Amino acid sequence: MTMLANLFMLFCVLGILLAVVGFVVVFFRKNKQLSPSTQPKVSILRPLKGLDEHLEDNIASLADGIRYSNYEVLLGVESLDEPAAPIALAAERKWPGICRCVVMDSRIGLNPKVNQLHAMYQQAQGDIIVVSDSNVQVEENYLEEIAAFLENPQVGIVTNPIIGWKSKTLGSRLESLHLGSGVGAGMISAQAVTKISIVIGKSMALRRDVLDSLGGFYAFKDYLAEDFVMGRTIEKEAKLKVKIAFTPIKNVTVKRSIGDFYNRFLRWGVLQRTCIGIPTYLLQGLLNPTFWALWLLVVDPSVMSLIFSVSVILLKSLIDTLQTKFLGCDISWLTTLVCNPLKDVVIGASWVYGGFSNTVMWRGNKLRVDRNNRLLPSTDPTSSTTVLVDKKAS
Repeated sequence: MTMLANLFMLFCVLGILLAVVGFVVVFFRKNKQLSPSTQPKVSILRPLKGLDEHLEDNIASLADGIRYSNYEVLLGVESLDEPAAPIALAAERKWPGICRCVVMDSRIGLNPKVNQLHAMYQQAQGDIIVVSDSNVQVEENYLEEIAAFLENPQVGIVTNPIIGWKSKTLGSRLESLHLGSGVGAGMISAQAVTKISIVIGKSMALRRDVLDSLGGFYAFKDYLAEDFVMGRTIEKEAKLKVKIAFTPIKNVTVKRSIGDFYNRFLRWGVLQRTCIGIPTYLLQGLLNPTFWALWLLVVDPSVMSLIFSVSVILLKSLIDTLQTKFLGCDISWLTTLVCNPLKDVVIGASWVYGGFSNTVMWRGNKLRVDRNNRLLPSTDPTSSTTVLVDKKAS
């Protein structure tokens, strides 16, 4: 057996050990039911772009599915020509006093999502600001848990683990698998084991005074991963804690293709490398022992390597399946076990791409990013990321 084959075997063993540790952390995490002593006003900012799957239901889970009594939902659109605008206006009529449609009047930076968040924040009335992505559904205790965490003045931001929901196609099932086992479970285990806090913008909440002390959303207008940078700034500069809520949010992904899944995680690969740096990004590759098991077969197609690789792949599939089901994902056990190796292959390919590329696509916007996760001006004169300065912000 060659030195390279031995190295890939070592990577496999380390990857399985890390997967086992992650599973143990998630399995033995003590979930608590939290309720705040008071109910401060909460503003939920939900930027809309295009027609997400089950968009009306996603909005309804906020407007009509939460126990909390003192909150508002701001639905942001770039213009009234946006395909999601009629749905936002319909929600405003259906839930008056809760939902409001906010039309963005200017762009402050290169991140399209932050442009919308800034516009909504100018009209938000709450003492707690919650960012909630348009493809997400939440549980009825969503805001109670967030408000309870933020009663502690040492807590600066609250984020939620993620699971996939309502997946029907192969691409959607692959995405649900990775959201549950790789992202949701990964957030929990990373903070518990390495003390690295990962804030995911699909759901993040912080007090208004904390956000203002950071410079508002304006301070993050030119970052690709504004959520990760915001969490890091709160920990490193504001010296406040990042908390991961107990209740997962549901990322609705129904009919995605394998190509959709791959393209999304190409973006995540670039995002992660520019956030955590190349050394840590390379080490992150150890979290995918399936990827290295297949490479082992390429460099050493022997019977022993075949037995070893198949064992690694099956064990990794079992661990990911257990994590995904434990967090509450609604896909079947058999589907997770069968689809997991393909998921790991796609994630491995996106990890390789993320190590070299500085270009991503985000909801129709082509974005370039530097090694510090800062977005760069587009070289395409037709790009929608051209900056229009908001004089109120500057």
